Amino acid sequence: MSEDQSPAVLDDRGGIDFSRLPTVTQAEDLVDQAFRQGRKAQAPKGAPGERGRNRELARVGAAARKIESALHRVIRSFPSLGELPPFYRELVGVLEDLDVLKQRLGHVEWTRKQVQTIRADAEDEIRDSDNNHEAMQARKEAYGRMASLVDDVTEDLAELERARHELAGLPTLSFDRPILVIAGHPNVGKSSLIEHATRATPEVASYPFTTKGVSLGHRDHERYTVQLMDTPGILDRPMDERNDIERQAVLALEHAADAILYVLDPSGHCGYPLEDQLGTLEELEATFDVPLLVVENKADIQTTGDRARMSCETGEGVEDVLGQALDLAIEAYRERTELGFD
Repeated sequence: MSEDQSPAVLDDRGGIDFSRLPTVTQAEDLVDQAFRQGRKAQAPKGAPGERGRNRELARVGAAARKIESALHRVIRSFPSLGELPPFYRELVGVLEDLDVLKQRLGHVEWTRKQVQTIRADAEDEIRDSDNNHEAMQARKEAYGRMASLVDDVTEDLAELERARHELAGLPTLSFDRPILVIAGHPNVGKSSLIEHATRATPEVASYPFTTKGVSLGHRDHERYTVQLMDTPGILDRPMDERNDIERQAVLALEHAADAILYVLDPSGHCGYPLEDQLGTLEELEATFDVPLLVVENKADIQTTGDRARMSCETGEGVEDVLGQALDLAIEAYRERTELGFD
């Protein structure tokens, strides 16, 4: 992300927080605010023959600058789409047509520059005017041209506000910290594991094609703060049951996860037979090229194999499993940052 763009979407951990995108002022409101600003503008008195020109200069300048600043705020607040980390680029692409979004932002920026030009031209005309009437006419003509330009971006501003609202719920992740994704079928204990790991109620963020959203937590381990991300409704059913856009939302996680902790419920009490859970696990192993640790939740149930075991209900084995998973995420994160990957 470029240094001069979208500081508003960076949270105090360095993560991208789309909920901080400011509201996009709509066209009609913007024109009203600009002209109101113009009416309130104070001009230096000057010589008697200059007062009318000074008044119109102050008005046109105040109105134009209000429009320019509001449009600049829209441009600056939206992240530079081409410089987003791949995870967010994929997710934003699921929710929005990136080319159309860029076009809308480009139209807004073009309009801002046109308003600047109109202001400069109007100020020259007002300074060169022979009387108050000519000065007032120059200002009114400038107002009309500016209002027409803003009216032309009515749809762009409305769609950018809709997009802002849509993006506001996306999870806040920092790619300067390790990320551990916790996967598995519903009711296998993923949320309980995050609550145990973080000693707090996880944050909940929206995610495309999920109804529950994702749970986010943080856990200090060694010298790192590891981000833990639960994925209900995302990594819990086969890819062949999803359409192309849903698959894109799932595959975006490969750009986020440094490691995956896959939780199994061998008892099947979660509502899904162990066979189905293992089928999803096999697909994850084939799809994601990241370290993956498998753990059985319900340590009191006897199963075959040498998988890690724990019980979120009693806490038995949970810290050992978390330690292994966090170590995997940190090791993968180190490799990622050393190689310069996003």
